Amino acid sequence: MTDQSIAEAFAKRLREFIEQKAYLDPTAFSDMVADEVVLHTPRFWRPVTDRNWMIGILSMVPQAIEGFTYHRQWISGNEVVMEFDGTVGDKKLHGIDIFTLNERGQISSLTVFIRPPNGLEALAEREDAMLQQMFGVARQDDFVKR
Repeated sequence: MTDQSIAEAFAKRLREFIEQKAYLDPTAFSDMVADEVVLHTPRFWRPVTDRNWMIGILSMVPQAIEGFTYHRQWISGNEVVMEFDGTVGDKKLHGIDIFTLNERGQISSLTVFIRPPNGLEALAEREDAMLQQMFGVARQDDFVKR
């Protein structure tokens, strides 16, 4: 399978996960995430490199953002860029996820961009509460130090 076909299969599977609400089961993403992974998020200064944290984030975000929907996508080799939107309370969000996949079609890197700032702030507040419930900590630094 080529990088392009692996990326297309990944994008299709991710869309189905969102549409079917498979993210409600946090283990659903387990086989989609590589053992060594890097997450660049506007929430934290440093990249997140913990696989369990990445799986938790993938499960949590569609729950934290009401009406989370992927709209457009762009694929180039082993990279998939997916545009999304939704709301947190009365704040609208718009963003993109840039996924880099390994040869097995698993996420090895994810970079997230979200706008506007007040939407990101509302998401951060909601995420903190959800992360506290999932991991017992809300801040990445606290999680990494455990």
